[in-house]
Amino acid sequence: MRLIEGAELLKHGVNVDLRGELGAFEDFNNLPFPLERVFFIKAGMAGMPRGGHANSCDEAIIALSGSVLVEANNGYQKAGVRLSSGNEMVWIPAP
Repeated sequence: MRLIEGAELLKHGVNVDLRGELGAFEDFNNLPFPLERVFFIKAGMAGMPRGGHANSCDEAIIALSGSVLVEANNGYQKAGVRLSSGNEMVWIPAP
């Protein structure tokens, strides 16, 4: 689902059972772009923004635990989505 031009909300497979949730990116065939880097962020104080800059490569944002509000701004459109499920990601393709 397109959020704005340049940002999409995608679903990806997560296996759920009594042991918890397991998401995998095997050979990264289920990503819409080639993987270059991986960052993990543990949230600080509530309401403190991260990012706030343009990206030079494709980016996927996934909430591994809890929830995160992703706000995208392409210069003329703005959209926000709260990620709270491990089977959703916001994909921001490189310009």
